[in-house]
Amino acid sequence: MPQIIKDNELALNERVKALSHEASDLKSELMSIGEELELAYAQTDKANNKLLEALDCFSTEVELPDVGYWSVNLETQELSISENGRLIYGISKEKRLTLTDGLKLVDEEFRDDMINTIAEALKSGKRIVKNYRMTTLDNGESKWLMTSGNITYNDHGSPLRISGSFVITTS
Repeated sequence: MPQIIKDNELALNERVKALSHEASDLKSELMSIGEELELAYAQTDKANNKLLEALDCFSTEVELPDVGYWSVNLETQELSISENGRLIYGISKEKRLTLTDGLKLVDEEFRDDMINTIAEALKSGKRIVKNYRMTTLDNGESKWLMTSGNITYNDHGSPLRISGSFVITTS
């Protein structure tokens, strides 16, 4: 009987070692896949940022079908959205908007993140780049947008304006 227990214990130890080795191999493989995914994400993010920077270089007079331009006067909180941008959001040409109105256009589950992103950009001066979902005001259509923007400062370093563009990524 003691020999059977020892044999079973040896077999069990061998199985544990084999499973440990297999788990280690799987962990290494998962780490490698994770690194590849992280690299792919970073490359995609970098490409998206370059695209948004290129779009920001266009004049607000240039209207592309899935692109809109926006600007916020930080002193008055007035939000300006290009004509095409208003079409994307389903906003009438006559409607005057504030920054608060603009934030209400962002679907509620993304709104706090957008507010935090803007606040962080105002503190750090970093470029705003954000993906979010919105629902058009005219027909309730849901769309995914990516926005980017920069902050303009006065001679004393106080923020005057945030402006940029947004592009429909999916609808």
